[in-house]
Amino acid sequence: MNDDRADFKVCHNCYERFAGKGHEGEHCPNCGVSQRDVAAADTQGNRYYGESHLKHGMIPKGIPSNSCGKEAEDRNHGGMKNIKDGRRFSKAGRFLRRLGSMKSVRAVVLALSVYAFLFSIDLMGSGFKAMGGSFTEGLIRGTSDPLTGFFIGLIATAIIQSSSATTSIVVGLVAANPGFMGNAIPIVMGANLGTSITALLVSLGHITRKDEFRRAFSGAVVHDFFKMSAVLILLPAELLARAFFGIGYLQWIASRMAAVFAGSGGGSTFSSPVKAIVEPLRNELMNGIARINSGSLFVGLCSIILALAILFWALKLITSTMRVFTAGKADNFVSKYLFKNGISAFLLGLLLTAVVQSSSVTTSLIIPFAGAGLLSLQQIFTYTIGAAIGTTLTAFLASMATGSIPALTVALVHMMFNITATVVIYPIKPLRKKILQLSEWLGRVASEKKRYVAIFILSTFFIIPIIYILLSNLLR
Repeated sequence: MNDDRADFKVCHNCYERFAGKGHEGEHCPNCGVSQRDVAAADTQGNRYYGESHLKHGMIPKGIPSNSCGKEAEDRNHGGMKNIKDGRRFSKAGRFLRRLGSMKSVRAVVLALSVYAFLFSIDLMGSGFKAMGGSFTEGLIRGTSDPLTGFFIGLIATAIIQSSSATTSIVVGLVAANPGFMGNAIPIVMGANLGTSITALLVSLGHITRKDEFRRAFSGAVVHDFFKMSAVLILLPAELLARAFFGIGYLQWIASRMAAVFAGSGGGSTFSSPVKAIVEPLRNELMNGIARINSGSLFVGLCSIILALAILFWALKLITSTMRVFTAGKADNFVSKYLFKNGISAFLLGLLLTAVVQSSSVTTSLIIPFAGAGLLSLQQIFTYTIGAAIGTTLTAFLASMATGSIPALTVALVHMMFNITATVVIYPIKPLRKKILQLSEWLGRVASEKKRYVAIFILSTFFIIPIIYILLSNLLR
């Protein structure tokens, strides 16, 4: 047997699977090792048990050291030539890996899968808006007190998956009735928390792989815990200031800044490049569905179902492709350059979100990176904080173009809420550490008991808000 397969070392799992007869033509479902590879290694006496996988950092934490996969050079076993990859591969990943040196093909596949991912997020949001747009506006109009306003902002944004849409409705209501400003601020806070549901839904695309899902869900829920911490600190502070001084501190700061900026002019609008590339296809698809049945419920429901199918397919392809890239230097590029330190991660989140104009998209976009183990929870946390501030910049510029004091005030409340949350929470190490610990803990729980995922999402974004809103209306 005179080929390179004779130089491979084969791990214990693959050897045990294929060493016997009757497995000709089979491949390991995780790493692609074939029966011929095992036979060749057995001929050369290279049966490999993988004791030092973790020493060389080739396998992420949480994967056993004897996991299937061909290992890189192992000084404890003679330094034979190996494939530099100890990670698990899906069928899509094995196909991409067999493309060998065709890096351009892999790059095209990754680009197309990212486009499909962005398209699915946009389509899903449009579907929810088609189903719940009028309901959301009616819900916001029915705000009776600040805490009800917070929960209405939370549930409304979770339904339509767009804090920008919720904020736009609030701006219109405040412009028509300036006295609504007191309830508008808690609604904006609720919208900030509600927008984090998108990343949680995206993390469900990894639910069939335990370790991936643990990392992905932890990376998604860190956004929720940051926003929850911000609300628990800033909403009581706003209400206390209103009780003692007649005006909340956020409203006071925002209204004075709005008076300055409204007279300065120079406002500008900016079109999201993501919308530019996905909107034409999304409109064609939704128009096609409408030709079958023009009912908003039907169009919205079909759009959501298609979006979820595309989302999970795109996520699987993105994750598989990135596993291939991590066999090279892509993981080093991500961790050493894009997320080199806290400042670079923060600026990346801020600038990318300012350009894309959607924190839902940019925070969801890194969930596959989290699932693949390319980013630490700390890196994701700082990126998320940057994204939270970045999503307020375009709304601020757009509101300046209107010259409307109410529009500017709401946009500035949105901005100051996120800036204040960052200044108050991030520098306090125990609080920052607790957010990360809670995220890791919930990720572990979710990966072990999937039912808690549904309980967390439904209770946080729907059940608790609905119960409070109903009780407040009954007791009013």
